[in-house]
Amino acid sequence: MLFKILGILLVLICLLLMMYVIEYYKINMDPMKKPVKVEEITVETFVPDDNHVDSSTDNNINMCQEYKGDNNRLDKGCKSLTFENCMDTECCMWGGEKGLTNIKKNGNCTLGNNYGPIFKNSAFDNTEYYYQGRKFPKKF
Repeated sequence: MLFKILGILLVLICLLLMMYVIEYYKINMDPMKKPVKVEEITVETFVPDDNHVDSSTDNNINMCQEYKGDNNRLDKGCKSLTFENCMDTECCMWGGEKGLTNIKKNGNCTLGNNYGPIFKNSAFDNTEYYYQGRKFPKKF
């Protein structure tokens, strides 16, 4: 009888110790409970971009090949081009916003191809845009 009581006490002590460890280390015992975001950290690089050459000032580089994979830099480079220079590139297209009169004259160059702009914008007019000198209407 004494061994049964000591065995029960030993099991109870082990259970209490396990409960204490779970509470102390804040172990989540509810697998359905979603984790709570406590803090968000934004890491910014402060390395100057000395390699960047404005595409409108240096015609010796092929901007589309030089910055391939960096869509933000390509879009920035495209935006600095004139209509004629925009039509000479393979990664830029000329377009404008909906309701803009004479898109060829008043539009702007942006990153895109014959299917339209890469960065979709609800204000972009898909009914008329230019890619490598050709006018493209919206295809349904």
